[in-house]
Amino acid sequence: MRILGEVLGRELRTVGLTDNEARAAMGAHFPAPYVDAFFRFFVDGILDESQVLPTVQEVTGQTPRTFEQGARAHTDAF
Repeated sequence: MRILGEVLGRELRTVGLTDNEARAAMGAHFPAPYVDAFFRFFVDGILDESQVLPTVQEVTGQTPRTFEQGARAHTDAF
């Protein structure tokens, strides 16, 4: 949030949801199996995204950008 706020030139804040609130909000837009998988990955810790892969370079042929670089390139989308 800090980087995106800096790019946009304004303060941003996040408001946390309880697991039940998040499940209800996600369930309004996504199928139950997806919501369950999301919680298994991110709440139960099954997903490990620590390994950096060369996928962006391989698929696009371009060097990956940082979040800040992407945010600056697409500020109008925010």
